Amino acid sequence: MIKAIIFDYFGVITSDNFWQFTGEDINDAGNFHQLIAKVNTGSLRWQTFIDDVAQELHRTPQAVMEMYKNERIDLELLGYIKHLRHRYKLPYLPMPVMNF
Repeated sequence: MIKAIIFDYFGVITSDNFWQFTGEDINDAGNFHQLIAKVNTGSLRWQTFIDDVAQELHRTPQAVMEMYKNERIDLELLGYIKHLRHRYKLPYLPMPVMNF
């Protein structure tokens, strides 16, 4: 019996332009994977993450933020998730506030 359904955010609910932006392969455990792990666990603040990515890519923090501003939410998937709420428990996990 299915008790809960969990959806990943980046690359599932939203587009995931990050890997194209960095030029790093999502399957390789490079420096960006370490930064993402730190920001996802809360051991690295969002702004520090943005600054570190910018520095690593020799870009401006504004360029990194612009990339995130261009992420798109899959509205069709959100509709499906809303439909699933009637039959399954779907945990609500608030996303951290990203001040663009």
